[in-house]
Amino acid sequence: MSKVKVYRYPNGAKIIYVEDKDAEFTYFTGEFKVGAVDEPKGKEGVAHFLEHMAFKSTTNMSEYERRKTLNIMCVNNNAYTGPYSISFVCSSLNELFNEGFKIYIDGVTNCKFDKGEVNKERKVILEEYKRGLSNPNRIAGRLGYRKMYKNSEFSHDIIGTKTSIQKISVNDLKEFYQKFTPDKFTIYGGGKMRASQYKKLMEKYLGKFLFMKDFKSIPQPIEEPIEKPKFYALNKDNTQTQVVLQMNIFNFYDLRKAALTYIDAAMNDAGGRLYVEARDKQGLLYNIGTNHGLNENCGWLALGFGCISDNVPKVLAIFKNCLKDIATNGLDKDEFQKIKNTIKVRLANAKISLNRKINNAYRDVRFNGCLLKDKERYAELEKVTNDDIKQVAQYLLDNQSYVIVGVGKGITKKHLESYKKA
Repeated sequence: MSKVKVYRYPNGAKIIYVEDKDAEFTYFTGEFKVGAVDEPKGKEGVAHFLEHMAFKSTTNMSEYERRKTLNIMCVNNNAYTGPYSISFVCSSLNELFNEGFKIYIDGVTNCKFDKGEVNKERKVILEEYKRGLSNPNRIAGRLGYRKMYKNSEFSHDIIGTKTSIQKISVNDLKEFYQKFTPDKFTIYGGGKMRASQYKKLMEKYLGKFLFMKDFKSIPQPIEEPIEKPKFYALNKDNTQTQVVLQMNIFNFYDLRKAALTYIDAAMNDAGGRLYVEARDKQGLLYNIGTNHGLNENCGWLALGFGCISDNVPKVLAIFKNCLKDIATNGLDKDEFQKIKNTIKVRLANAKISLNRKINNAYRDVRFNGCLLKDKERYAELEKVTNDDIKQVAQYLLDNQSYVIVGVGKGITKKHLESYKKA
């Protein structure tokens, strides 16, 4: 039986911990709600650069010593930069966690920001940037996300530009690090140790954030979505074109999100409408799928696929026709049953997977402000009717806040604009 503890600090910092006596691993994620959206103009990519620096030398250990020790002690030691946040992740066997965590988190709290190491890492990031230029799927996805907003710092790529990466200095990194304030800090993890022990360990090594009193918090900017469709065709010498349709939609708190889940599930996966029609029946492509994400202030629905350029209008028409059919007729019994089965699987996983328990607890606190019971998390899904689904499908059809990007050989803007008339 798992126990979930939530510790809230006067400065806004939080610890969410799942105590599980059967756990063989201990997990840690430290999330700062500071990301690419917070970067100053001309310093695009500084958040991602700062994430890289957390794995370099510290005031206590060299980079080589840290990496060697972490590779032995930690199953996972990583970090991720997103539009809204930077997350630092660490997990290891229970008996190794304390020492492994001490070495891992040293990079977050005691980074040296040595000029020589900054310049060396700059070369690494520029190589990462170049690698992205050769991946049409990655280009399409990132460009679609960037172009979905206007007049916002958010509209640039998370990794930055070649020029901005070359210009980022030690002082720029130090200044951005000051945005790591406690009111934007959440720790969520789990393991076999008692919650009080975990809390004590976090306070020992992250007390500078958990107990910080004097700080200036800067609110994140709210991005402004585009109001008319945009189309971007990048002709590259690839035999297959990658296409992404990125649509701006409602946020997490909108009650329509439950019906959206049904629509996404009906279209997705090997047995979904898109796959059956575009691949099984017409043989236009190898794979196709949709996904969606919802944050506090905004949300998105995305379609992604790859095919030869001349087939792009046909695939876009299939997607739109699926929406039209759902808006008119809703879903059938088999599609409803698929969702019901998925809900049952999620409930079952929530009872046996420590990772699922940790993530559920985090989402509960982040979006609802309190912990929920397993069934409460999926209550809205179970109430969805076909009328709800039809209304959301029609909303998606009427939505004009979207971007379509195509990257590949022979792709034109005309191919992408066919979606408007489909």
